[in-house]
Amino acid sequence: MPHLQLGGLDEHRFFSARELSRSSSYGTGADVLWLLSTLAQLAALAVLVRRTPRFARGIGLGPIGSAVIVGMVLLVTLWFVGLPFGIAALWWQHHWGLGPFDPGQWLLAQDLSLPASAAFAMLAILIAVGLAVRLGRLWWLAGAPAFIAIAVCFGFVSGWLGAAGAHPVRNASLRARVAAIERTERVHAPV
Repeated sequence: MPHLQLGGLDEHRFFSARELSRSSSYGTGADVLWLLSTLAQLAALAVLVRRTPRFARGIGLGPIGSAVIVGMVLLVTLWFVGLPFGIAALWWQHHWGLGPFDPGQWLLAQDLSLPASAAFAMLAILIAVGLAVRLGRLWWLAGAPAFIAIAVCFGFVSGWLGAAGAHPVRNASLRARVAAIERTERVHAPV
């Protein structure tokens, strides 16, 4: 099978065989952590799917109130299930020299993203269930533009929050390598 050529970049011109091997090992570990996290979240969802219908009927807040409560329970449950995997990924990055192992700082960053996720999820739930109550099976016709707007807004806010902890590359050798790749690929980092 022929190799897929993307942009003509020959990584061997910029990185040693040892560095490429280390990169592959790091990627394998990151993939395993992602897979385990995804499986744990799917298991949590399976438990919640079995337990929440009975819980939702017992809340007595009507369809919109019950949907908001159930949605927040799902969001918080998935956040807590993903928490140990997030900390493990942070350690994995530290283990490979990609940053400090500072769970406190990482949790602080999560404190910024979790409320934003909760606000957008609550808004989406309110729109979806509110429209479904009013419009029945055709709720999605009115809801689609609203969800597109929410997704765009969420993408903007998430990117902005994600960039809040970014910093310039400080290592001179690494900065030179980044510049060489940028020249070869004819791209530049946004300022």
